Amino acid sequence: GSASFTGVSPNSIAPNANVFLTTGDYCVAAFLVSDSLKPDTAATLQALADKQLVLLSGDNQHNVDAIAQTLPIQQALGGLTPEQKYQHVQALQAKGHKVLMLGDGINDAPVLASADVSLAVGNATDVARNAADVVLLSESLSTVPPLLKLAQQTRSKIRQNILWAVGYNLLILPFAVSGLLLPWMAVIGMSLSSIIVVTNSTRLLK
Repeated sequence: GSASFTGVSPNSIAPNANVFLTTGDYCVAAFLVSDSLKPDTAATLQALADKQLVLLSGDNQHNVDAIAQTLPIQQALGGLTPEQKYQHVQALQAKGHKVLMLGDGINDAPVLASADVSLAVGNATDVARNAADVVLLSESLSTVPPLLKLAQQTRSKIRQNILWAVGYNLLILPFAVSGLLLPWMAVIGMSLSSIIVVTNSTRLLK
């Protein structure tokens, strides 16, 4: 486990190590485990540069800083437990931020469940996929920016359809109540209204 989990003092054994094997109170071995970035990570984060990007990791701060320096990330926090990740997301939400969490590990499950929207990559653990709102079908991160764009377009279409439906009903209701609108006219009008809403929605498929 990590230095904090095993109770090991890294500086007295191996300053650069981040995983330790212990038996009782004795450290048997120390390892340096590092992550390799996906090829499309930098390009994906660059496309999301208008967002506040935060890296939350259980790895030691030295390794986290080394990764963050190569990416357009505003804040990188290392050495975090799952509970600390959860608390950080809660703090952001308390400030009024909407949080989208992207994760793939077992330790990410509580944070994924607490975020406003959560994404799990295709090769994520079963626990992470079950906790996420959206599961990417591939391991690539390049689908995240188009996904966010589609979500914004969908929200816009929903608002347009609601405004149309409310406006149509407010316009037609007086004619229906006064008897000026015959039943067959109302049927045609409602059918046309439904067709307009569906047609507007299908534009998202283009």
